[in-house]
Amino acid sequence: MRSPSPGSPKSDAESAVGNADRVIVAIAAGHHGVVSRAQLLARGVARSTIKRRLRAGLLRTLYRGVYLVGQQTPARGTWELAALLACGDGNVVSHLSAARLQQLLPYPANPRPIDVTFPGRQTARRAGIRIHCVESLNSRDTRTLHGIRVTTPARTLLDLATVLPPHLLERAIAEAQVRRLVRKNDLIDQ
Repeated sequence: MRSPSPGSPKSDAESAVGNADRVIVAIAAGHHGVVSRAQLLARGVARSTIKRRLRAGLLRTLYRGVYLVGQQTPARGTWELAALLACGDGNVVSHLSAARLQQLLPYPANPRPIDVTFPGRQTARRAGIRIHCVESLNSRDTRTLHGIRVTTPARTLLDLATVLPPHLLERAIAEAQVRRLVRKNDLIDQ
């Protein structure tokens, strides 16, 4: 099959490729360069197109069914948002991962595993994600930071109390107070 000459209409295949690329870029632009297989399929990108992009290195797997677009280096927040996409709706970044995003603790070069809290249910393990299950998670304990659902600073400090040694917990509390992310009353209410 001949390709169309310049200025002639594009073939259906070329048009589909261009549309798929536009969809991928549009989703990734608002999500730290990350897209999920479910998002792509819902927007009409064919499974075969996703496979071709993966083989060509245009999509890079971060978690099962979650991809980084292009060859870029993941930025702050990329792994965290990818973990939420891998885990499904209703979850929130928590514990050490939330503390790092909120700059209560230093952000490491390799932020994995990512801490994700699941309210009200047990769930399967996922490589690279540390799962925490709680009976419920009040909406007042969550917020959105740079497009990522995270626990509030006060809830994050409460979660940190279960995983950090006392001297590091004190450091995180002091950082949160200096940055005016929490007040003493916020911590007492938790």
